[in-house]
Amino acid sequence: MRLRFTDLANQEIVAATSYYEEHREALGDRFERAVDVAVEVIAQSPERYRTYWKNHRRVFLRDFPYFLVYRFDGVEVVVAGCIHSSRSPTTWKKRDLG
Repeated sequence: MRLRFTDLANQEIVAATSYYEEHREALGDRFERAVDVAVEVIAQSPERYRTYWKNHRRVFLRDFPYFLVYRFDGVEVVVAGCIHSSRSPTTWKKRDLG
């Protein structure tokens, strides 16, 4: 199975990592590791999480108020966003999630 990130998802992960790193040393690394763990779970079992919105699913990051939004078409997993959980759902649901 293939797994890829949209450009927007990559940008959001980089931005969140930078934010955490600026606030406390090594916190950005912890955030990246939380993303890596979530991606590993998705890659091993993409249908583990229920459909959240349209054909997208989400997985929350451990110890951080973020979740990854992804879709799985049976062949490929596409991580479409890294969303802060306090963000209004209408904000990110309006955008193109790749």
